[in-house]
Amino acid sequence: MDSPAYLWDLLKRLWK
Repeated sequence: MDSPAYLWDLLKRLWK
């Protein structure tokens, strides 16, 4: 499972 924190941050930013 390769899911860095920065990736999730980006996702959350896009899912605004």
